[in-house]
Amino acid sequence: MSASKFFSKVVQTEMPYGDYIFKAPFFIHDADVIGAFFLCDYDKACALVSPHHRPVKLPFKKALFAVSCIEYKETDIGSYNEVALSIVVRAPGKGIRQKAETLRSLLQAKFHTFIFQLPVTTEMSVAGGKGLLNYPKFLADITFRETGAHRICTLRDKESLEVILELECPKLKPRHGLLNVMRRRMSVETYIAENDRSNATFKLNLPAAGQSFVWPRVGLRIGKGAVAEQLGKLGIGQQIYQFSVPHCEGMLLKN
Repeated sequence: MSASKFFSKVVQTEMPYGDYIFKAPFFIHDADVIGAFFLCDYDKACALVSPHHRPVKLPFKKALFAVSCIEYKETDIGSYNEVALSIVVRAPGKGIRQKAETLRSLLQAKFHTFIFQLPVTTEMSVAGGKGLLNYPKFLADITFRETGAHRICTLRDKESLEVILELECPKLKPRHGLLNVMRRRMSVETYIAENDRSNATFKLNLPAAGQSFVWPRVGLRIGKGAVAEQLGKLGIGQQIYQFSVPHCEGMLLKN
């Protein structure tokens, strides 16, 4: 695998699980990511996350739904694809301090997300994600394709191949300046249903990232099946932010 300063001072340990041997932290040497944030109904988002968490509340009783489509090209467990469906939640804490920390985190590209669905394309990823981190992973068919101006991810049911979700993102040029939310380094604290503590931290090194607020529009298609029905109940509305990262490195650290 490729060498990088991003990983140079990090020591990995082996973690056997079932028929597999994983490494911790988990290294991603090359990945291509597209995604977007959408407004959704706050009450519906509250019903979806666990009682230990609260979505970030926006005006008009709105919350933030995030979809991230990742093509892992080179990792510790080989290549595979993934679609992360999540709700942006408040940072840990209470009262004013919690609100201040949540705002600071968003401005510093440190996101707190409750992941409620995490389909992937390989058995090994399911085994490691569910067994070691309790992520809601399941096997699915996930493909990427490109047109001249867009990159498209299609999530399908593994058996029936019915479309669950399709995200069509415009190709974005790298952006710089004060409004560059996607900075060179970004981290995501991921939460699941068990408690109010982050179960893992996802750190990313972003050599180049494109972003856009509101426009151009992302195409989001909701299909059929249980996951699609779950999304339909969220009241997903206006896209407010999208991102495109054609190459990045990352590591996943169990907390």
